Amino acid sequence: MAAPCPQPGSEANALTVLGGVSSDSDILHDPDFWFNDGNIVIVAKNHHADARPTGFRVHMGVMSRHSEVFKDLLCQSLPRPKEGEGSVTIEGCPQMLVTDSYFDFTHLLHALYDGIGYLAEPESVGFGGLAALVRLGHKYDIAPVYNAALTRLRAAFDDRAFWVDPPNQDKAADQRWMPDLWEALIAVNLFRTIAADDLRAIALYISTTLLDAGQLIGGAEREDGFIERLADDDLARCFEARLSLFTRRLTYINDTLTEPPRPGCESNYQCGNHVQALLPRKRTYSYANLMGRRLVPCIPWSTEGVQLLCARCVDFFKQREQQFLEKVWSDLPEIMSIPRPTPPEPVAPSEVTNTTTVAA
Repeated sequence: MAAPCPQPGSEANALTVLGGVSSDSDILHDPDFWFNDGNIVIVAKNHHADARPTGFRVHMGVMSRHSEVFKDLLCQSLPRPKEGEGSVTIEGCPQMLVTDSYFDFTHLLHALYDGIGYLAEPESVGFGGLAALVRLGHKYDIAPVYNAALTRLRAAFDDRAFWVDPPNQDKAADQRWMPDLWEALIAVNLFRTIAADDLRAIALYISTTLLDAGQLIGGAEREDGFIERLADDDLARCFEARLSLFTRRLTYINDTLTEPPRPGCESNYQCGNHVQALLPRKRTYSYANLMGRRLVPCIPWSTEGVQLLCARCVDFFKQREQQFLEKVWSDLPEIMSIPRPTPPEPVAPSEVTNTTTVAA
């Protein structure tokens, strides 16, 4: 898991700038991670206007134990202060200025000092904390932190039951923690950085359907004050996908309106007329009612008008709509113009034999 390259719209990903602030008065001491026996002061950015950087007085051994990247930085690259160079130390400790935000670094230190149990309740850590751990776990090659946080983010985004299954089937599932519209936009850049394109397609879908043009272009502010903006190609994907999603829903509704009477209809073939009354009329076709955060069912099954349909036609139309929603879900990578990964070419039997022979 290599450190990521900087992405358009994201903050610089350079690992460190050695040296940094001129004195202790230039930084804020983090209240949770300023240990009297710490032997390194790591200074992180604060993107809020006129805010001072935050310093963490921690232990080189703890940082090095969890990350080979930190081990190289702290044990090999960090210069030791010489006599007369007191400006590079804080309370006698060498300092290192990282390009990460104080918010992200605080969550990373909680995971390193408190253990992965810190993530036991994703709701308390929140999207921002999970994103921070994925971001820095990836950057500093800390696999346990990265994998644990990404697993929880994946559970929230890649939740087929939430997006596709009828919403009234499982009320508890509908009330679980899910990303909001601004978090989805931030997640687009995060998933792009770590090359999680399946999750990126879902985050792009949420952003496309819930944010207007000005919001998509303006970006979203993270908890640390940094403004995340979509890369130009992802922004273009959002606008192009709007037309694709609109067309799919419009085609589905028109096909349903013209559906011939079902054989065996128990209401003397009147269900077709009742369905037409339930579906949005053509004059109301718009992005607002044809798209939404969930793949919203076209027929409002909770309304009283559904009672006019016979049981056989209700089953038919529900099954038909479920198939439509599942098709949109499975096609999200294509809709959002995210290429599916190419499966590896099968290895010829002779190549397997040769490889095994050499290895032996």
